[in-house]
Amino acid sequence: MDSNQAGAHRSDITIAKGVPLNQKFSYSMTTLANGQVQISAAGQSQTVQLPPSLQNANMYFKAGVYNAASGNDTSAGAATFYGLNME
Repeated sequence: MDSNQAGAHRSDITIAKGVPLNQKFSYSMTTLANGQVQISAAGQSQTVQLPPSLQNANMYFKAGVYNAASGNDTSAGAATFYGLNME
């Protein structure tokens, strides 16, 4: 989760581990009135509490790939989306 608001912090949360390359999977994110976000991916799930600085913030979610390369690694990541539902 990331925010550009003053006092906000960033945290990376891994939800699904051990998903083989080229395996199709579904994921969903749901924000709750109590300031929590439920995240499910590839049959694994986690609920996280938003920090107070984000609980009243305008938020958006992106669908894409985060390449966790570091240093001089110039490799690229790729993803194919077969459907995207917004509710």
